[in-house]
Amino acid sequence: MSNPRIAILADVPLGTLDGIDGFARPRSHYATWLEALIPEFQNVDDLDLHWITFSKEVSKTTTCRALGQDFTILPRYKKLLSMVTAYQWETRNIGKLLKRIKPDLIHAWGCEDAYGLAGARARHPVKLFTLQGCLTE
Repeated sequence: MSNPRIAILADVPLGTLDGIDGFARPRSHYATWLEALIPEFQNVDDLDLHWITFSKEVSKTTTCRALGQDFTILPRYKKLLSMVTAYQWETRNIGKLLKRIKPDLIHAWGCEDAYGLAGARARHPVKLFTLQGCLTE
């Protein structure tokens, strides 16, 4: 039996992670807790973790393995255009990727980008949606 596969849809500051090269450090502060778990997850061997994120620093879908986890980086072109179109292109691309990964659980983090919409639109029976504010309340 294989380990449970979890797809985490989230904005990840790739330039801050050991083992992932070629990405700039974020110019601003990332006030999130989720990516702080990435180094801790490297010691968890009973889960198959797949992170899905967007970056303007790639021109095509790129997948790399670091810290015992898979990171798939989808290209991000114009954020304003994405917002105006309700992230149609991004949610469609995440959906295609989820069909390929076939996760047992989808964790969509945040509602200010395509991640929450993609999680909500995914035809998957097991989903988890979290917001920073929900945890503090």
